[in-house]
Parts: sequence; C-alpha cells; structure tokens
Amino acid sequence: MDLGLAEIEIALGQGVEEGDEGEGGGDDAELHEAGRVGDGALGHDAADSRGRDDLPGAHEHEPIDEDSDERQAGGDPRRRDRAAGRQGDQHQRDRQTAEKAGPERERQRPIDEGDRGGAQRCIVAAQAGDQARRAVADAWLDNNGTVDGLLAQVDALWQARVVGFNDNLRSGSPSARPTRPTLVAYDDSWQSTGLRLAGRVTLALGERALTVDHIGSTSVPGLVAQDVIDLQVGVLELSDADNPEFVNALAGQGFPRSEGEDSTSVRALPWIDDATLARQRFHVSADPGRAVNLHVREIDGPGWRYALLFGDWLRAEPEEREGYAALKRRLAQSATTTTTTEYAGAKGPWLGEAFARADDWARHTGWSGL
Repeated sequence: MDLGLAEIEIALGQGVEEGDEGEGGGDDAELHEAGRVGDGALGHDAADSRGRDDLPGAHEHEPIDEDSDERQAGGDPRRRDRAAGRQGDQHQRDRQTAEKAGPERERQRPIDEGDRGGAQRCIVAAQAGDQARRAVADAWLDNNGTVDGLLAQVDALWQARVVGFNDNLRSGSPSARPTRPTLVAYDDSWQSTGLRLAGRVTLALGERALTVDHIGSTSVPGLVAQDVIDLQVGVLELSDADNPEFVNALAGQGFPRSEGEDSTSVRALPWIDDATLARQRFHVSADPGRAVNLHVREIDGPGWRYALLFGDWLRAEPEEREGYAALKRRLAQSATTTTTTEYAGAKGPWLGEAFARADDWARHTGWSGL
C-alpha cells in the first residue's frame, strides 16, 4: 500500500492537515508497531512503500516488508472472501459506521446515497482519541501544521529511525546504546510503552515465555530514570533461552541477543551470596528510537523475584522511592561514575540494604510476585 498525503486525506476526509479536535487537541498520524494503516495512522507498510520513491536516500535500502492486502489474502479463500467483502455495499457500511458513532452523531450528520463526505466524517468521529492512539503508537506525527512540516517529520523519522531499524533487523545488530548515565524526569508514556513492548515479546515467544513484565525504574511512576525500558522474561530453565528458536524469535521482533556482554556468564548481584543464582540472558533493542534492556531469567529465581519485588516495593513506599531517586541523581552527577557500568555498580551497596528492607515488606504484606 502506497500511502501519501493524498491517501491520508481520502481516508480521513478533506482538510486533514488542519486537524480535528480530539482528546489531545488535534488529529495526528502515528506509526503503529502492528504495521496497519487506520484511524489516521501512518503504518510500517506505508513507510516502506514511501521509501521506494519519495524519501531522500531511501533507494539505498530495501523496505522492511512490502506485503500488500492482496498478497496477504492470497492463499486463503476465507481471507480472499473477507477482502472481497470490503468491496461490497458502500451505503450499508456507511450506515453501520454511523450507527457505531451513536444515534446523536447520526442525527447531526444524516447520510444519503451520495454523501461520501458524511461517511468520512462519521469514520473520523468513530476513531479512538489521541490518548488511546498514542498508547499503541511507536512514533507520533503531528499533522496540525503545514504539509511541508508533516513531510519533514516523515523524512526525519525515516532517516533517523526506520532505516536504521531495518538495517539492524537485517543484520541482527543492536542499536547504539547510551554509555553515560543520563537521568530524565518520569515520563507518563513509559507505562504504555512498556505494555506495548511486553506484548510484542509475548507474541514473539508464545508459550516459551512464562511471564513478561515491565520492570526497572521506568515502571515506577514518579521515579527519575534513564530513558531505557527494562523488560523481564521468565522461563522455566535458563537453557530454554539458548534455544535458537527462542533467540531468533526475539531477534525477529527487534530484540537481538547482546554480544557486547558475555550473556552466558554469571552476572553477580551484591545481595546474592550464590552468584550462580543471578544468571540471565540479555537482549537489547534494534530500534534506534527506543532503548530496551530485555532480561531473561528463571522464574522464581532470586534475580526474577527481586526485579518484581523492587518495583512493587518502590511503588508502595514513597519514602523509599525518593531515597532511591536521590541516590540516582547523586551518582549521575558524580565525577567517579561517568559510564553506565560505573553508575550501575555504584548503586550496589544501597541496593543490598534496600532489598533487605523490601524482603521485610514482602513478608509483612504477603507479597509473592505471582
């Protein structure tokens, strides 16, 4: 599907570039991870097709995926029937759309046989609001400005993120990772981003993942953090994570195994006497626009347990959360912790004492992690 501004205007009605008031004050176009176009979205497939002819330098790169609706429907007669059904009675579909928008909306804008504009307005009215659409979007394009401004955003997104993501997916390479600890204020979008990425991992691994959770500082509302989403996958045995199918499934969704660290070695935690219990496998993100640490650990192991406990404890204990935030700020500004490795290591003594307090809290509250 080749989706440009003309097609966006056809899909959403005349004047799309002027915006349509919603929850966020305007109608925007977003890049969905699912690769579908709809509800004002500019999806992966649209970006891929656009890269062939419209974007600077895009001829140097193959698109991620060029499957069209027809090719996707090709071998399955049921899917072909559904595709054909979309070409059916336009008037009936318009009236069904209006009914979904609500009787009041239909009375305000009655649809007649020739009123295509009315049908388009009903489609826009039935769309999700900005908040719901942002929750499922990997990137957000603001089309409240000029056409040239929107094109500039698309070009920047393509060059800075999509091309690099495509290259990394093809080569199985991680994106560049920050080397200096940089803290930012808590971002409300971290929660929806964590849920979206966890869903992608769950879809990739299926039953091979017993649990998938958003962990770490970005999962704790109000806590300053590095802008890196931490995910934890729980497996029955760590050897499950070394299965090529497991590794390739994550790599195919943009989470390659990290080769920068010895992912098969013991990563000792200062509060665990037996370092062998802290083993994990480590994956990162291939997306230049979203840093991710993906930890694979044995379910019910101490590393898996403490990752869940720590977040729940900080969310329940505001004073402990503020104490941890103060430590993070101090270390990030220290001349002795100028790398992320030094920064993580320097938190060890405080974390050792903190986990003892978290254990007490777990016993008193009956927390189990399950």
